[in-house]
Amino acid sequence: MSGPVPSRARVYTDVNTHRPREYWDYESHVVEWGNQDDYQLVRKLGRGKYSEVFEAINITNNEKVVVKILKQLYQTLTDYDIRFYMYEILKALDYCHSMGIMHRDVKPHNVMIDHEHRKLVRIAKVLGTEDLYDYIDKYNIELDPRFNDILGRHSRKRWERFVHSENQHLVSPEALDFLDKLLRYDHQSRLTAREAMEHPYFYTVVKDQARMSSSNMPGGSTPVSSANMMSGISSVPTPSPLGPLAGSPVIAAANSLGMPVPAAAGAQQ
Repeated sequence: MSGPVPSRARVYTDVNTHRPREYWDYESHVVEWGNQDDYQLVRKLGRGKYSEVFEAINITNNEKVVVKILKQLYQTLTDYDIRFYMYEILKALDYCHSMGIMHRDVKPHNVMIDHEHRKLVRIAKVLGTEDLYDYIDKYNIELDPRFNDILGRHSRKRWERFVHSENQHLVSPEALDFLDKLLRYDHQSRLTAREAMEHPYFYTVVKDQARMSSSNMPGGSTPVSSANMMSGISSVPTPSPLGPLAGSPVIAAANSLGMPVPAAAGAQQ
């Protein structure tokens, strides 16, 4: 049998070939953690349901940063919340992919194995085994014969069978279609992050964001989103600092000039 058939990503395939090794060789990168107390809040930029975003400075070198401080909230998300935050995650994920940063979070906790029963977690019982074996054959992947008994043969289940009284309010035709297009064995038929953002499931979010961006924000405040985080926040006059950081800043984004900055915990490049 010949080896696996090479399969190239449909988007951002060669983005890292145009960048220096130190950009993508994450295994050789050493994070130098700084001191959280080195940062002072300057002014509040915006707020969301679960966090507040501040302009801040590093008092050791006067570097401007953006700090996101999470609120300690434990509550159930509404249908709109789910769509909104999923859209923001996809926006950030597409940006990471466009920068040549790919997610390969392979570790024991993420390996789909039921150690108690020593068998694969049977996602195949939901998605079916026919598409799985088609995927294996398509790329000439050699499967250990022992897995044939573990996987067995299962038909694909309809998503509607997982709907019940407690989640019915979150279910819609576009939600099920979106889920179906995400959960595909073959990455060539699975939605990319950019394609997922264009799915009708997010039409209400996109419409609201377009309306907000076209209207003037009261008091000159800046709406906070991953777009702000990624492309920087407009330069504005800097008032006096508010004092030491309150709470636990967890994220720093681009500074007011749109340049990359370290994480709020003080990670230095």
